[in-house]
Parts: sequence; structure tokens; C-alpha cells
Amino acid sequence: MEMRENKNDGYYFFYDCILRCVVGRIKWKRIIRENRPISELVSCSDEAFGLLVLENGWNKWKQIHDQQIVDAKAKKQIKSKYTNDEREGNSSFDGWKSTGLQRYNELVYHVIKNRKSKRGKSFDKNYNEDLINSCAVIWKRKSRAKGQGEDVQKREEICLFDPLKESEDEFTKRMDTCEQMNQENNHNNSNNINNRKRYEAYEDEEDSEEEEISEARSYAKRARHRSLHHTAV
Repeated sequence: MEMRENKNDGYYFFYDCILRCVVGRIKWKRIIRENRPISELVSCSDEAFGLLVLENGWNKWKQIHDQQIVDAKAKKQIKSKYTNDEREGNSSFDGWKSTGLQRYNELVYHVIKNRKSKRGKSFDKNYNEDLINSCAVIWKRKSRAKGQGEDVQKREEICLFDPLKESEDEFTKRMDTCEQMNQENNHNNSNNINNRKRYEAYEDEEDSEEEEISEARSYAKRARHRSLHHTAV
């Protein structure tokens, strides 16, 4: 059994279409949101049961699809691989054949071995990344649009502490870094304000000097004009 070793990404189909139905919609959403390895939140027994369900019904579903069977009675007449059509009392695992129970144990064993393999670990990591990237567009559409007010935008920019995504030490380090950046920005802003004030004062001083020079020149010109006028008289 290839499982995560499948080169045609067949296990992507199993994760997307089978495993998410086995573990349930709410649990699957939590897996995506927390960005944790699926193997940490989905048990080996859940994964093995999903594979068993797939094997049990595959030939039946294929026959129904290929022959385009729509009649409910005709569908029921097609035998599944590991399950009985009728119950046989109140025994444990009623409905499953002994071969199905044996196959379940085999699948649990294969899942455990496959998860621990190098390829198995990298598969879960790659699947998580691909899944988050594909869901990012949907999350973005569902999230409230930015620009609905200054406070709304500020709230969306704040990264709240989430103990599932970062440790307390990581959070403290992040906050210390933010505080340091804020202090540097405040210092730079203060310097910019002081520089702007000094520049404005320098400009005012230059304007004042130019006005004084202009007045002095105007006064000298008037005095020279009066002196020439008296000399001529």
C-alpha cells in the first residue's frame, strides 16, 4: 500500500474527500485553522477506518458510476467488500465481516508505519501548506473588508496572542520587539519634528535678515537721494 508514497497525489484525494468526512467538519476546520500536522489531531484509527470505508465501497461506487445506476434497489443489490447486507444479531462490530475487521487492523499498522516514515512526515507538512494557501482566498473573502473605519483597520492589524500558535516566550519576544520598534519610531518622529522646527526657525531667521537688509538698502538709497538733492541745490 503506497498511502503517502503515492506519486499521483492519490492521498490528497483521500484527505480531502474521505478523511474530512471521517473526523467531522468542525474538527477538520480546527485542523486547518491551527495549522498543525493532521497526524496530531486525526488518530491512526480514524485514518485507518477512512481507508477501510474507501476499500469497502470502491468497487460498488465504481460500478454504480460506470453503469449509471440510479435505482435504489439496484444499488442495494451490489455487494460491498467487507460489510454484510443484513445484521446478524447484536454482536460487536455487527455489519462488518471478519475479513473487514482483520483488514482494519492491517490498515492501522500501515498507517502507524507510514506516518513515521520520512515521506509521511513531509507529506503532512506539504498538505497543510497547500491546504492553507488554497483556503486563504476563501478566508479573505469571508473576512470583513478593510477600510470601514480607522478603528476597524487597526483591529485587523493587531495579532492577538494565541497559545496554540505561539509560546509565551515567543509572544513576550514579539511584544518586546514591537515595543522597541515603537520607541525607535517615536524617537525618529521626535527628531523629525525637532529638525522641522529648526528648519522653520532658520527660514524665519533668513527671512528676517533679508527684510533687515532690504530695509537698510532702502534707507541708504533714500539717504543718498536726499544728499544728491541738497548738493544740487
